[in-house]
Amino acid sequence: MALTYSEAGALQSNIPFGLRVQVAAISFANYIQGEAPNTPQHNARLRWANQVYQNPGGIARQIQVPVVWEDQIKTSSIDPDTGDSTATDGDLQTAVETVANRLI
Repeated sequence: MALTYSEAGALQSNIPFGLRVQVAAISFANYIQGEAPNTPQHNARLRWANQVYQNPGGIARQIQVPVVWEDQIKTSSIDPDTGDSTATDGDLQTAVETVANRLI
């Protein structure tokens, strides 16, 4: 079942979800740091990774809203205790990387 607009709106500012987005962004930044220099758009990707390292919370808040609308997240449900998404960490990682790649 897809998230309702009310649930999606609440998830867009949910702190536990935002912290998970932040961890996924740092994980992706680590991956980018280790990729080959001949990777397409490597310089732009490195700039984004460095922004994540300098301000992980700010970048997470910047991408949290569009991450909510990725299929992996919007088709999950909401944990009634925390208000966080029930999406797996792997699904969240995919959603974060998808959004980040669009921004890069």
